[in-house]
Amino acid sequence: MTSVLNVDTIADKAGTGPVGLTKQHATKAWLKHDAGDASIKDSFNHSSLADIGTGRSDCNLTNAMSNANSSCTAANNTAVACISNQITMTTLRYSSDHFTVSGSFQDAAHCSTQMCGDLA
Repeated sequence: MTSVLNVDTIADKAGTGPVGLTKQHATKAWLKHDAGDASIKDSFNHSSLADIGTGRSDCNLTNAMSNANSSCTAANNTAVACISNQITMTTLRYSSDHFTVSGSFQDAAHCSTQMCGDLA
């Protein structure tokens, strides 16, 4: 027997807050972008993206994390990606940097990041 659940909104018991998953250590923000033209292809909990140099993007969150020590990872379709320590990660911003194997910054076309931790 198959069951189907169709809902428009899921809320906490009082009906005023987010459900438990948003309070757990799950992905709270993800971003698919092009580092070459600083365009967002798709995202969750990101308000904007800025080009801060070849292979470097300043990623801005819509909803703040509870602290600046959240876990953030990056990947791309070329060689190497990382979350930069050159720009101090804050509760609302981080830098996504993309490199060639030799260590030069590169404008990768298919960049992905995700952030895990607690929302503020």
